[in-house]
Amino acid sequence: MTGIRALLPVALVLGVGLPTGAQNTAPAPSTGQAPSTTPAPAEPAYTVRGRDVERLQRTLRERSERLHTRLTGLLRSWAPDVLATLEPPPPGVYGYQILPRIIPDPPRKTGPRTPPQVVSYSWRWSETLLSNELQALSKLEQAVEAVVPAASSHDTLAAITTDYRRHMSSRRMIDADIDYNWLWQAAIAGQRPAFDAITATLEQARQQISRNEPLGADVVAAISRSNPPAYVSFRQTAPNQWLMTIPVSTDITDAGFVAQVKSGIEKHWNVQDGDRSFRLELSVSTVTPEVLYCGKDNAAPCRAPDRGAHIDLGAHAARFPANTIVITTGAASLRLVGGLVLSPHDVTPGTLAHEFGHLLGFPDAYFRGYRDLGPEGFATLEFVPDRDDIMSDSGTGRVLPRHYESLLRARGLIPGL
Repeated sequence: MTGIRALLPVALVLGVGLPTGAQNTAPAPSTGQAPSTTPAPAEPAYTVRGRDVERLQRTLRERSERLHTRLTGLLRSWAPDVLATLEPPPPGVYGYQILPRIIPDPPRKTGPRTPPQVVSYSWRWSETLLSNELQALSKLEQAVEAVVPAASSHDTLAAITTDYRRHMSSRRMIDADIDYNWLWQAAIAGQRPAFDAITATLEQARQQISRNEPLGADVVAAISRSNPPAYVSFRQTAPNQWLMTIPVSTDITDAGFVAQVKSGIEKHWNVQDGDRSFRLELSVSTVTPEVLYCGKDNAAPCRAPDRGAHIDLGAHAARFPANTIVITTGAASLRLVGGLVLSPHDVTPGTLAHEFGHLLGFPDAYFRGYRDLGPEGFATLEFVPDRDDIMSDSGTGRVLPRHYESLLRARGLIPGL
């Protein structure tokens, strides 16, 4: 497993953007010269297949929104008390200052753990999700059309509204799955040698765990190390008690949302282990978009990007004060580009805490590889060896004492191993 220390961080792919295949592009201006006879390079299979899936995604979105309009009218007339529970369709776009919903962490599972398995994501799987949801939507559409407009339809409309909320939850999950595919299939296409090495390590780790063997020492070291930024400070407040303080900058002006992000991350990173305690305190400063882009005293004409604008994430993050962790918006799928860049998709406190761990220098403690599917693009493979570790699984994992021990050891504040 040579080179694993250098290759695992590549899986973060901080600088890889979404392909522009699904976006409208204007024709190139005429130059007055004869057109080139050089054939255009063949489009990658993953983008061709992705566009097929996006067409089905648009069909689902358009039918879903038409149903929302129809159902809203019926509720307004015959069940106005239910109307407030009819959530709007999720945004079909991403962009600057479009915020996600922060939803609760899933309940922790009890009982025997299922053995670690390789999970696969692909365009074929996205298509299956879309097809299944279109069938469920057809039943909803039929139920709405069967409603007799009258006061007696109140309970029927309430039940349909409950089913529509379930449909909205499925749509959000499908949209996130498709954006995930765009992100990682582009990453794999652009970094095949690195992903080849990680895929080989994934398979070796899978075989070791299936035989109940411990992971190799170099793999364990690679997924356990940390490298906290210099501006992260540590203070021992009492014997066996440590406080980690981190400055954070954000241009999100919704104070309630920022408070949710702050408390969610802090809660996950506050750890009690017997008589030992480790706490996180985020010191958040807000920079308004106008100040971020125009400065405090700039008299020249200037304006910040409009809400929903597609921005250069790297250039945007570079505008923030140095020596802080940045939390901002503008990504199609949650990204790490100069900081934590949020997308419109629902996010849990556990996911935020997991991404925050990356900003502290921790790599993913799982393996992300791939399989070449030819005209279907790629299958992205994930193997999670330890679901108790938040850097392995943001849903079931936790921040563990060993995470803080790694940070403190990197700073020389406790003895090394």
